[in-house]
Amino acid sequence: MKKSEILSIALFLSLILIIIIDSYLVLSTQVLIAPDLDIYFDTSGLIVRTYIIVNGISIIYFGFLTDKIEKKI
Repeated sequence: MKKSEILSIALFLSLILIIIIDSYLVLSTQVLIAPDLDIYFDTSGLIVRTYIIVNGISIIYFGFLTDKIEKKI
């Protein structure tokens, strides 16, 4: 493998890690944010559930869109 290929693989894997961490940050901070906003836990659960569903749909949509667009390299 070339050095540029290894670098691009490393950057791609780090980007995936950042995206995955972002999803888990919402779940862990909802307990801390809910009392400040006077939101009950059932409402915060609904917000997180909506976030996860929209996140999943956008991953599927943008994955499909990425496959349809030609690479211009």
